Amino acid sequence: MEYQNRQSAPNPPAGGPWAAAPQPRKVRRVGTVAFGVTLIFVGVLMVAAILVPGIDVLSVLRLSPLILVVLGVEVLIYSVRPDVTLKYDFLSMFVCFLLLVAAGGASILGQLAEGWGPSHEYAEERLAAQLEQQAYDALKGNADIRDVTVEVTLQRAVGSGERDTASITDTDEVWAYVTLENNYADAQSFAAGCRAVIDEAERAGLPFSSYTFDTVWDTMGSGAGAHPDLSRSFYLDVDGAWSIHRTAEQLARDVDVDLWYDDTRFDNEQELDEYLAQFDTSLHQLQPSTAESADSAAA
Repeated sequence: MEYQNRQSAPNPPAGGPWAAAPQPRKVRRVGTVAFGVTLIFVGVLMVAAILVPGIDVLSVLRLSPLILVVLGVEVLIYSVRPDVTLKYDFLSMFVCFLLLVAAGGASILGQLAEGWGPSHEYAEERLAAQLEQQAYDALKGNADIRDVTVEVTLQRAVGSGERDTASITDTDEVWAYVTLENNYADAQSFAAGCRAVIDEAERAGLPFSSYTFDTVWDTMGSGAGAHPDLSRSFYLDVDGAWSIHRTAEQLARDVDVDLWYDDTRFDNEQELDEYLAQFDTSLHQLQPSTAESADSAAA
């Protein structure tokens, strides 16, 4: 009887106190894996920048969107699992962003420090020295040239591979300072000499963007007829493409003529004549004629 009662007893309800408790769902923080990958990526990049100085860090950082791929894969993996509840770790994502920005900023600052620091000045000096040698090789046949010095100003950061004048661009400033012998009778002949030097430099492919021409100080006249207290010098600035392509006649308009007499400077011959008029003499009387100079030299 007792056996029959046990057999006929109803089954306990599924929700009774003796039923198994439901398993809790796991919480997965999306962004943690991406944060770890970012730490590894930035760490390896910083070590590579130290061990391999020539590495282009900014080019490598262009691969940083792969972090978003890692983050997307992380979301897909956990979203298909019914036993997992997703929770987005916005703090880790934000730190990933900061790490990438910091790595990129450090690389930019490093390149700027290298490009505009002592190496930048050294590159300018090296390029100027190379151009002076090239100018000598190209212009040494011009007997009117006393000296040529070059100044280079690079308007950009300098890469480690820029070692010769082929790296000079149109944005850089290359100034040639040319000193000519004082063999010119007037501004027109001096401008013609300057024009000849510019043409020779352009034919040689010298990348000069501006010129400054002057002459050595010399006494006026020649031989025994030279006046020791009277000297003259010519000066001309040719700055930029417009001036470089002007004719000799056009350049002559900008020539400055400095006259010195008795330790006094005069801008032109008229001023000097007005000064000499006080002493009943003139510039023409101070300068010997060509015939007189030839006679003095023959004597």
